Amino acid sequence: MTLLLVAFPAPDTPETREWPEAASCEIEVPEQIAKPRRRELRAGVAIFITGQLSGGGGIIATEIHSGPPTPSTHE
Repeated sequence: MTLLLVAFPAPDTPETREWPEAASCEIEVPEQIAKPRRRELRAGVAIFITGQLSGGGGIIATEIHSGPPTPSTHE
């Protein structure tokens, strides 16, 4: 199991603040999902995660990708 702590701008930060407040989420990544991506998972790299909520308010990943988001075909 790989444990990631992901930080991001808090979505409820008032627009009047100069710097957004930070929020974080704990992501549990099972070994079979983390192993092929381990070299790509670095601080500062964008990630996309799908998964299920854990009982502690985190996420148990079912899929993970790193790098910039790909353009959506639904736009």
